[in-house]
Amino acid sequence: QLFHAKTLRLDWILAGDTHTTHAYFSAFRIEPHWGGSHTQLIDSTGFGDYRVVLLDQLTGDTIYTRGFCTLFQEWQSTPAANQVQRAFEQSVQLPFPRGKAVVMIDRRNTDQSFSPILRVMFDPQSPDIIADVPVGAEVVKVEHHGASETCVDLVFVAEGYTATEQDKFIADVRRMSDYLFSMSPYTRYRQQFNIWAVKVVSPQSGTDNPRKNHWVNTPFHTGFNALGIDRYLLTNHMFAVRNAVALAPSDQVVVLVNSPLYGGAGIFNHFLVVTSDHAESLPVFVHEFGHAFAGLADEYYTSEVSYGDFVDKTTEPWYPNITTLVNFNQKWKHRVDATTPVPTPNTPEWQSVIGVFEGAAYSEKGIYRPASNCRMMTNDAPGFCPVCEQTIETIIKQHTLYK
Repeated sequence: QLFHAKTLRLDWILAGDTHTTHAYFSAFRIEPHWGGSHTQLIDSTGFGDYRVVLLDQLTGDTIYTRGFCTLFQEWQSTPAANQVQRAFEQSVQLPFPRGKAVVMIDRRNTDQSFSPILRVMFDPQSPDIIADVPVGAEVVKVEHHGASETCVDLVFVAEGYTATEQDKFIADVRRMSDYLFSMSPYTRYRQQFNIWAVKVVSPQSGTDNPRKNHWVNTPFHTGFNALGIDRYLLTNHMFAVRNAVALAPSDQVVVLVNSPLYGGAGIFNHFLVVTSDHAESLPVFVHEFGHAFAGLADEYYTSEVSYGDFVDKTTEPWYPNITTLVNFNQKWKHRVDATTPVPTPNTPEWQSVIGVFEGAAYSEKGIYRPASNCRMMTNDAPGFCPVCEQTIETIIKQHTLYK
């Protein structure tokens, strides 16, 4: 009654520095498919440092919400953001409203409340909505199990694959997918996923590696050394990525980079970038998918990162798998046995229990994780901890189940 089964895409810009955040409207676009649920339109998780809110203009009712994170907010926490202002391309997808609506972008404050930073009026009859059909790359159904509204539509898009490497791209997509579904809880939900591959042809093979002075002409201009970290592989060309996948229904987009090097990145409900051919590309993919799809935080605290104080220790962070103990009742406290000490010693006696282990989210002290080891902490963990598994299942069901 409220929506057409196609996508309204809002392209916009986030800009600023450490202390300032500005949002600017760029364009509305219409895309032919809606990959999300037709019934679960209000996000009940509360995840994300940002959220998009869609209001019916006539009634004022909230008719769609979804949380997400941004590359901009990560950049804001780097030393470079104290020196210069930067702008980042952002794109959010909504079901296409039948009537006039108001689209708002809200930003989470340090006290965990939200404040609006962008408000745009939407008229479905406006001639300003860009409705051209993109000159799309070939879209391949790699694995198809049902209608988009009851499945998670996972879209891989080729980056750095030349015309002669497109068969390799499809093989890499199958290998990545098979590995994902070998991991719990994904293995139980394979029939609720559709896998799509978008065969974008690159002029050259590979990706940029600035520290090696290696530059490659590719469609999405991915590159290592993002935010000053060599392994961090990113793109800031989100409009190009979204244009490339516009002909496929999508709940999650993976930019698959044709490279033998170690690296990747995952940003919640924004994008995921991962390389294809490193010995650890498969576990890196599953880890980064945990960020991008389920909003899971990093649980490691010893590796080099570009961020400063990424989590405010005076409040309870929204991430489901870390806690500052400010409001542990919101998290997995109900799953911790009464005999388990809090904090939980990281000793052999407690390594198999759900506990409260100190060290997470790039901080050795003051932030806690639910397990001694987990795929959100290391690539060689046997799997996800029970708290992360439950979170992943919650997100899968948000995409696939009717109320």
